[in-house]
Amino acid sequence: MVFAREVALDPVAAAKRNEGEASGLLAVFKGMKNLPVGMPSVLIVTGLTWLSWFPFILFDTDWMGREIYHGRPDGSPAEVTAFQEGVRQGAFGLLLNSVRSSYPSITCLFFSPV
Repeated sequence: MVFAREVALDPVAAAKRNEGEASGLLAVFKGMKNLPVGMPSVLIVTGLTWLSWFPFILFDTDWMGREIYHGRPDGSPAEVTAFQEGVRQGAFGLLLNSVRSSYPSITCLFFSPV
């Protein structure tokens, strides 16, 4: 078995070193003033894009149950069953979409310079 030699962290020295640094959400907002020229507009566009995708992701399963499977949550037992199956398939589709969209993120790690 191999053991790594660790140097014990001095809590007093670590506290002094991090004394002047902001952490958490405050650090994020303070860091925004130091961004390059085009980055604030990129952040705004990215935030608006996520806001526009959120309702789609949230209500996609309900849409599948109603429009694709022609079910109703308050209908007859057959319509309720069709609605539930559509919601189930819509959720599975979102799962496949998230798995598929993780592949580019993972492959970027191997092709990007370190």
